[in-house]
Amino acid sequence: MASLSLGLNLSRKKGATRTGAVERKNLITVCRFSVKTLIDRSCFETIDDSSPEFINFVSILEQILSHRLKGKKPPSLHHSFGAMLHHSY
Repeated sequence: MASLSLGLNLSRKKGATRTGAVERKNLITVCRFSVKTLIDRSCFETIDDSSPEFINFVSILEQILSHRLKGKKPPSLHHSFGAMLHHSY
């Protein structure tokens, strides 16, 4: 019985992880669209803090920051050189 509950917990964690990944991907997609809309609108008129496009962009950015989304970092050269020097002793 314990293995059954453990399996259910693992499937819930997988589902939550998958749901979180989909939500992050959707937020990034909506943010890209919002930036494009904001840039397009700025070509024709001045954007200020009361324009709907700007308010939409800021609210999406707030959601991204509240989810603590980060971009992918490239591998650090300093770290890889440190690892090589450490192992060469």
